[in-house]
Amino acid sequence: MNIAKTVVRCSPSKCYSMPTMVITGLALQNLRLHKSFTLKFSNQTTIIVGANAIGKTSIIEALSLLATGNSFRAGRIE
Repeated sequence: MNIAKTVVRCSPSKCYSMPTMVITGLALQNLRLHKSFTLKFSNQTTIIVGANAIGKTSIIEALSLLATGNSFRAGRIE
């Protein structure tokens, strides 16, 4: 991950800047279906596609854990 740039946001009353985080890759080990998995992200939009039950949601769960420290499937982490 890199904090690569600052975004300026403006409301009607004021403008403020905030850093943004750019995730360049993700490595999973022993998370649900993924024993060992590495994913590199491009600077463009990344779309995760695949058949049912191959671990797409686990990738999103890992990103959620990374961003918030919590899982939307917390009761089922193995």
